[in-house]
Amino acid sequence: MTARTMSLESKSVPPIGALRHRLLLEASTPTADGAGGAELSWSPLAYVWAEIEPRAGREAVGADAVEARVTHAIRLRHRAGLSPAMRFREDTRVFAIRAVLAIGTRRRWLECLCEEIQK
Repeated sequence: MTARTMSLESKSVPPIGALRHRLLLEASTPTADGAGGAELSWSPLAYVWAEIEPRAGREAVGADAVEARVTHAIRLRHRAGLSPAMRFREDTRVFAIRAVLAIGTRRRWLECLCEEIQK
């Protein structure tokens, strides 16, 4: 690994002290609703320590109401099997995973691009 590659990789890697948010990772499970359809229920998988970095926010009018959309980058240690079908929860905050990106080439860190679900 060259010095240039190492410096680019270290810029994206959060310092260990930045992983101060304890998030619950949840997976979606479809359950029959009794009418031929299905509802999504969420089952807990594991707690992970992560860094949450707000990225962007915007407001839009939808269904005659103002909706807020806030996106975040959530960085954590590498975890196999993490996918956009999952979400993170921190107390009452819910973060839907939109994309999972590997940071660097050594499979040590992941960055999840998430949207905070407003309830």
